[in-house]
Amino acid sequence: MPDYDNDRPKKTWKERDQQKDGSAHRKSDRSQQGGTGRAENSRAYRSYKTQLNKLFDGGGAVPDALKSKLEGVEVAADVKAAREALQALSEAMTPRKIKKALVAYQEEFGFPRDKAIVEKLLDLDDEAIVLQALSTLNELLEEGAIKRASSLKMRIKTAQMTVDTAEVKAAGDALLEKLR
Repeated sequence: MPDYDNDRPKKTWKERDQQKDGSAHRKSDRSQQGGTGRAENSRAYRSYKTQLNKLFDGGGAVPDALKSKLEGVEVAADVKAAREALQALSEAMTPRKIKKALVAYQEEFGFPRDKAIVEKLLDLDDEAIVLQALSTLNELLEEGAIKRASSLKMRIKTAQMTVDTAEVKAAGDALLEKLR
């Protein structure tokens, strides 16, 4: 019995995939996905996104499309000031400098919501700051902003030992229970 399959050249998996991607039903599926590909790849859209990224990074002007909606709002300056205050807080090393930077940040922007900064505040021996940090971490956990918590658990336990009060102990235990 002759072996007919060996007479024709075999297609590679890559060639088979390319053939599938070129078929008519695959092209129609792409067009039904909302047509976002063409809009997102347009030059105007890329320019708009670049302007927005600069704006939120604190170094750009408001795009023309948003100027009428944001009249009188200094978004870029606020974002830049918040980022600089947060940077000063993260660079502070001694407890005294951390507290000073925290007070300056809180006057302008409230309690920080950056996970790394809040964890750093757990190292202080000020009960009010530690309680606020634990409360903020609880909020971040409920929002899903905390992914890995192994080092956070140790910091909470250390904060409970450093600030040995019933309120810190209770707040720390409640947060540790949620982190399990």
